[in-house]
Amino acid sequence: MATAVCAQLLARHVHVNPEYAFTCGLLHDIGRLVIVTRFPEHYAATIAYRVAHDCYMLEAERAVLGIDHVIAGHALAVHWHFSEILQHAIVGHHEPEKSGGGLLVSLVHVANSIVHALDLANVEDDLVPPISLPAWNNLDLNEEIYQHVFRETVLQFEQLSQVL
Repeated sequence: MATAVCAQLLARHVHVNPEYAFTCGLLHDIGRLVIVTRFPEHYAATIAYRVAHDCYMLEAERAVLGIDHVIAGHALAVHWHFSEILQHAIVGHHEPEKSGGGLLVSLVHVANSIVHALDLANVEDDLVPPISLPAWNNLDLNEEIYQHVFRETVLQFEQLSQVL
């Protein structure tokens, strides 16, 4: 939810449809939901691996499961006939320059990292995913805008959390 909120806020500054951005931010990690619900024991082992090796969850998924949430999410998105835009956001949210998805993928990628940096993921000892320089530059936002986005993301996420 936090990535969706942040993506929507960023979208307003880069002239991307905020509803698309929200939806892409909301569903970018849908592959993780698939793995957690279908293979809970395996995912518990993945979490244990991440803690033991102090690595990113993506790395732990690959090491323990042999796949990651990006692959699982993309398979689901194709199966459910998600739009190409949404498929690109799912595939590219960790490596936006490889997805060919353009500005919206850059936006979800940056929003995801911001949310982790703000500690809204609520994961103990969480590592902030590195931000792709091309994605960061693609947004072309200044410090003042980012400060505003940080504040609003926290505020709106807290309000949304209370509602849910």
